[in-house]
Amino acid sequence: MKLTHLFERFRGQIPYVGYTAFYFAAFSGFLFLSFPYRILRDRIVLDFERDQAKSPHPKTLSIEAISAAWGGVRATGVRIVTPGEKAGEKPSALAITDLVVKPSLTALLGGGTDVAFYANLLGGHVDGRFISSPSEKSIHVKMTKIDLRQSESAASLIGLPVEGIVDGTLRLEIPEGKGAKANGAVQMEITELALGDGKSKFRDQLAMPKLSVGTLYVSAEAKEGSLKIAKLGAAGKDLDFLGEGRIKVNDFLGDSAVESTFRFRVSDAYRGKSEVTTSLFGKPGSSIPGIVEIAEPRLRAARRLDGFYSFRVRGTIDRLEFTPDPGT
Repeated sequence: MKLTHLFERFRGQIPYVGYTAFYFAAFSGFLFLSFPYRILRDRIVLDFERDQAKSPHPKTLSIEAISAAWGGVRATGVRIVTPGEKAGEKPSALAITDLVVKPSLTALLGGGTDVAFYANLLGGHVDGRFISSPSEKSIHVKMTKIDLRQSESAASLIGLPVEGIVDGTLRLEIPEGKGAKANGAVQMEITELALGDGKSKFRDQLAMPKLSVGTLYVSAEAKEGSLKIAKLGAAGKDLDFLGEGRIKVNDFLGDSAVESTFRFRVSDAYRGKSEVTTSLFGKPGSSIPGIVEIAEPRLRAARRLDGFYSFRVRGTIDRLEFTPDPGT
């Protein structure tokens, strides 16, 4: 009885509610079909290039197309290219097959940015959130099943094919947008990490059989702009790896200063596995260098008495420099 009475009371308002709903539906459909996505794409690329101009190592961005997505926009064919360190060196590229960005209209109206994003890349996906306001910036990222075999940067850094699946999280709070005040944490693991494939040659010498590293664990915490690496290591079947250090967070994350050391040792079992591995790394227990040390003098300079190769890492995240440090 009460429902009937309520219906009778508001029956005259129903048409107005319907008209309003139809208006908003039609308006939304119009925006969906007629929004200038090509102009938006060009503006994003232009803004990216403007920001990168402030960096000593600017990257370039290209986007094939931008279209509508539920609650946001979708970009396809996204490529971020990092130039080579030296003249004539091949640049490396990060390809994102599908990127969905969902901005908060409330934040935009308030003069800030609050964007949720989801990207398919390197066989896995990354999702997270970026918030920017006059008082603070923050970024939260979760990586799931990223396949290093599809990464040009990883293979270029090592000089050999790299295998491994990356899972992890990054949380960074940046008060006033200043990297020197950043706080946060990084947790990551790379499972089934391996180098070489038995086909690709090291420095055009010998094809390196797969070298199993196992699971590499990374744990770091940032306080007042200093990201301390608390854990960086792996104890694999064929190789042991240990590292430590700090990263001074910059306003541009790629330009953050790195000060770190790491060391690794190839097992005697791998060295004696075959004639090829013995030729590459030398006979177990012998001081005679293998091909890898002859082809890469820095390795020979980095070799310690206990069989570890030790390096000091300096530079920025985008431009790392590796210096032999056998005294570490």
